[in-house]
Amino acid sequence: MDIVKEKRSPVKAIVATTLGNGLEFFDLVLYAFFATYIAKAYFPASDPLVSMTMTFLIFGMGYLVRPIGALVIGHYADKKGRKPAMALTFSLMGLSTMTIGITPSYESLGIAAPMIITLARLIQGFSAGGELGASTTLLVEYAKPHNRGFYGGWQIASQGAGNVFAAMTLVVLVNTMPTTSLEHWGWRIPFLFGVIITPIGLYIRLKLEETATHTLQENSNSISKVPLFEVVTTYYKETLAGILLTVGGTIPHMIIMFYLPNYAIGILKLDTSYSMLIGAIAGLITLVGGPLAGMWSDKIGRIRLIGGARIAIIVLIYPAFYLLNAFPTVPMLFAVILVLSTVNIIGASPSITILPEIFPRRVRTTGLSLVYSVAVGIFGGFSLSIATYLIQITGNATAPAWYVAIGCAVSLFAFRYIKETSKGPLN
Repeated sequence: MDIVKEKRSPVKAIVATTLGNGLEFFDLVLYAFFATYIAKAYFPASDPLVSMTMTFLIFGMGYLVRPIGALVIGHYADKKGRKPAMALTFSLMGLSTMTIGITPSYESLGIAAPMIITLARLIQGFSAGGELGASTTLLVEYAKPHNRGFYGGWQIASQGAGNVFAAMTLVVLVNTMPTTSLEHWGWRIPFLFGVIITPIGLYIRLKLEETATHTLQENSNSISKVPLFEVVTTYYKETLAGILLTVGGTIPHMIIMFYLPNYAIGILKLDTSYSMLIGAIAGLITLVGGPLAGMWSDKIGRIRLIGGARIAIIVLIYPAFYLLNAFPTVPMLFAVILVLSTVNIIGASPSITILPEIFPRRVRTTGLSLVYSVAVGIFGGFSLSIATYLIQITGNATAPAWYVAIGCAVSLFAFRYIKETSKGPLN
């Protein structure tokens, strides 16, 4: 039962959460879009593929600490409220992003440079681990039973907005700066932008109304003493099913949104500007499609959309990689991204909404954060390095397709333990 009594503004919640979350994801995904330049600055190697693999490995390490951030910040959000947790994650993200922007290169600082970058990525991962749980929980708790999918879809939309902004930033820099300047110092500009957007994001988030704290304090029975213990003991089936479900969402998301633009540059040898523009298009589809797919799931149910999208990805992913290698052109890349991104968002939006729906309010942020961060940390964060490594060991440029297909297939087993949630009230 919804125990929150205060009057809240739905539009304000959507705008504030989407803007703040979008700014945070902009910081988070810059590393992926600027991976080519980061590899040259901090992980120089005679073989560019080795350099990129190392860069993506550090990218993955940031995801590996997400479960820790999820547990710490999720616990904090369930005990003290969603707002202070969201303010904390945003501050940490701004600090770590600025660190990446100001750290001298390997040539200037030696081995200390990649060590500092690794630490910054770990802090980013810690922040992101708690960010999604707190912000998604707040959005879903603002919503009514008939529009929770629409509200949850704005979480995915904000990620798309961050992707668009990051990709377009690279496109602008590539087309306005000499290549030498961009490689030496120009790529740092968007990372330093974090210094500016951090206070803006904090202001936006602190203006939101809380959805849990004071009402929970009025009823001590509503507060879980140890949210994590309750999640893994009482709701272990929901937790395991949620992880499986998220695995099938995070792998295609990472490959489509982040890997394919770099794949187009490094493997297909397409122009950097066009490749990043394609990445921006994928983000735009996510931005627009997130709320629409969420609204669709409010009408026909979450499970039907998620299952249909996962099966479609399994069928389409290998032909997509095959066509890219057979016809390595910008129009083909555009067509592949358009189709895969559209299918992916149809399943991704209801997936992010169904996760908080399967946990009660007293442990909702902890449960959602744990499920999402474990799945993303283990399977999503290392998707870029795994995809690159698969090409190395097989010599087959289509090898990443099998990783995506297997991840989507495994995720379908989650439906044995997750029932339809779109019509009922939140617990």
